[in-house]
Amino acid sequence: PIRKPGKAPVFKEKHPEPDTEMARDPECGVYIDPRKALVFETGGVTYYFCCEQCLKKFQAKLKQGGTA
Repeated sequence: PIRKPGKAPVFKEKHPEPDTEMARDPECGVYIDPRKALVFETGGVTYYFCCEQCLKKFQAKLKQGGTA
């Protein structure tokens, strides 16, 4: 979408606290606040996801013999 000059996008969500460590979604690569992320644990490793779609894609790859 095109926006008019001088108009900044409005973000409704607050930025995490400066000392909050961000987690990276292994499926899409976006950085997210782990307190708000979907969590999946396997093989002693915890993964964080931005949305249900990324989590399901990741799980499907694991079922097909992919590596995490």
